[in-house]
Amino acid sequence: MRPCALREQPTPMRSHSGEPSHKACTENWISEHPTEARLIEIIRNLRERITEARANGWLGEVEGLQVSLNAAMAKLTSLNRTPTDGRPQLVDLGMPIFNDTPSP
Repeated sequence: MRPCALREQPTPMRSHSGEPSHKACTENWISEHPTEARLIEIIRNLRERITEARANGWLGEVEGLQVSLNAAMAKLTSLNRTPTDGRPQLVDLGMPIFNDTPSP
Protein backbone atom coordinates (compact mmCIF):
# COMPACT_ATOMS: atom_id res chain seq x y z
CA MET A 1 0.00 0.00 0.00
CA ARG A 2 1.16 3.50 -0.81
CA PRO A 3 0.77 6.42 1.62
CA CYS A 4 -2.06 8.91 1.30
CA ALA A 5 -1.17 11.93 -0.85
CA LEU A 6 -2.39 14.28 1.91
CA ARG A 7 -1.00 12.52 4.98
CA GLU A 8 1.68 9.88 5.23
CA GLN A 9 -0.48 6.90 6.27
CA PRO A 10 -0.94 3.90 3.96
CA THR A 11 -4.33 3.46 2.33
CA PRO A 12 -5.78 1.09 -0.26
CA MET A 13 -8.19 3.82 -1.42
CA ARG A 14 -7.53 5.85 -4.58
CA SER A 15 -8.73 9.23 -5.80
CA HIS A 16 -10.27 9.65 -9.26
CA SER A 17 -6.82 10.52 -10.57
CA GLY A 18 -5.36 7.32 -9.08
CA GLU A 19 -3.48 8.92 -6.19
CA PRO A 20 -3.69 7.15 -2.81
CA SER A 21 -6.06 9.14 -0.61
CA HIS A 22 -8.33 8.66 2.39
CA LYS A 23 -11.93 9.76 1.79
CA ALA A 24 -11.82 12.01 4.86
CA CYS A 25 -8.56 13.63 3.68
CA THR A 26 -10.00 14.28 0.24
CA GLU A 27 -13.25 15.74 1.59
CA ASN A 28 -11.30 17.96 3.96
CA TRP A 29 -9.03 19.20 1.14
CA ILE A 30 -12.02 19.91 -1.14
CA SER A 31 -13.79 21.91 1.58
CA GLU A 32 -10.62 23.97 2.14
CA HIS A 33 -9.89 24.42 -1.59
CA PRO A 34 -13.24 24.59 -3.44
CA THR A 35 -11.91 26.58 -6.40
CA GLU A 36 -8.99 24.23 -7.03
CA ALA A 37 -11.23 21.17 -6.70
CA ARG A 38 -13.68 22.59 -9.27
CA LEU A 39 -10.86 23.50 -11.67
CA ILE A 40 -9.40 19.99 -11.38
CA GLU A 41 -12.81 18.56 -12.29
CA ILE A 42 -13.08 20.96 -15.25
CA ILE A 43 -9.59 19.98 -16.45
CA ARG A 44 -10.43 16.27 -16.18
CA ASN A 45 -13.64 16.82 -18.17
CA LEU A 46 -11.84 18.84 -20.86
CA ARG A 47 -9.24 16.08 -21.30
CA GLU A 48 -12.01 13.49 -21.73
CA ARG A 49 -13.77 15.70 -24.28
CA ILE A 50 -10.51 16.24 -26.21
CA THR A 51 -9.99 12.47 -26.37
CA GLU A 52 -13.56 11.99 -27.65
CA ALA A 53 -13.19 14.78 -30.23
CA ARG A 54 -9.91 13.29 -31.52
CA ALA A 55 -11.52 9.84 -31.78
CA ASN A 56 -14.34 11.33 -33.87
CA GLY A 57 -12.05 13.46 -36.02
CA TRP A 58 -13.51 16.77 -34.84
CA LEU A 59 -10.33 18.79 -35.29
CA GLY A 60 -11.96 22.20 -34.80
CA GLU A 61 -13.50 21.00 -31.55
CA VAL A 62 -10.12 19.65 -30.41
CA GLU A 63 -8.51 23.04 -31.01
CA GLY A 64 -11.23 24.92 -29.10
CA LEU A 65 -11.14 22.50 -26.19
CA GLN A 66 -7.34 22.71 -26.09
CA VAL A 67 -7.57 26.51 -25.71
CA SER A 68 -9.97 26.03 -22.79
CA LEU A 69 -7.73 23.37 -21.24
CA ASN A 70 -4.68 25.65 -21.46
CA ALA A 71 -6.61 28.49 -19.79
CA ALA A 72 -7.86 26.21 -17.00
CA MET A 73 -4.33 24.88 -16.39
CA ALA A 74 -2.94 28.43 -16.28
CA LYS A 75 -5.63 29.45 -13.78
CA LEU A 76 -4.88 26.44 -11.57
CA THR A 77 -1.17 27.26 -11.69
CA SER A 78 -1.84 30.88 -10.73
CA LEU A 79 -4.02 29.77 -7.81
CA ASN A 80 -1.24 27.52 -6.58
CA ARG A 81 1.16 30.49 -6.58
CA THR A 82 -1.21 32.79 -4.66
CA PRO A 83 -0.05 33.46 -1.08
CA THR A 84 -2.32 31.92 1.54
CA ASP A 85 -1.60 34.47 4.27
CA GLY A 86 -3.96 37.12 2.85
CA ARG A 87 -1.26 39.38 1.41
CA PRO A 88 -1.80 40.56 -2.16
CA GLN A 89 0.40 38.95 -4.79
CA LEU A 90 3.16 41.17 -6.12
CA VAL A 91 3.20 41.74 -9.86
CA ASP A 92 6.32 42.71 -11.76
CA LEU A 93 5.30 45.48 -14.16
CA GLY A 94 8.78 45.88 -15.58
CA MET A 95 10.58 49.12 -16.34
CA PRO A 96 8.97 51.57 -18.77
CA ILE A 97 10.84 52.19 -22.00
CA PHE A 98 10.59 55.63 -23.58
CA ASN A 99 11.44 55.69 -27.27
CA ASP A 100 10.67 59.34 -27.96
CA THR A 101 13.10 62.05 -27.02
CA PRO A 102 11.51 64.92 -25.10
CA SER A 103 10.67 68.06 -27.07
CA PRO A 104 12.49 71.25 -25.99
